[in-house]
Amino acid sequence: MAPDDVLDLFALLDERGTVAWLLLRPDHPETELVVDVSGLESIVSALVSRGFRADVSRLPDRVTAAHRRLGRIVIRPCRFDADGNAHGYGDDGPLVLPADAFDPVDVPLRTVRPV
Repeated sequence: MAPDDVLDLFALLDERGTVAWLLLRPDHPETELVVDVSGLESIVSALVSRGFRADVSRLPDRVTAAHRRLGRIVIRPCRFDADGNAHGYGDDGPLVLPADAFDPVDVPLRTVRPV
């Protein structure tokens, strides 16, 4: 996804009260998001409302959402412990992302354009 499209996505999620983090992995061409399990339904609903097709067949590992123009998004649902570490599943089994990997990013409020 282009940077403006990612910002639009985060603004849309913010409108819905859903917090997600962008997972930057240079070896993966698709956009990857980490979301608390409690926000999974909201993020999938937000993407579907913008024309994405969602595939939940890979749960609990991931949900994928595809859009003809915007490409593919991989959503990694996780549970966060008291210390802020994210626990989920990766391609090779259980996955722990340390709390310091989740840097807050301030996204300026802006109008989300329709997809």
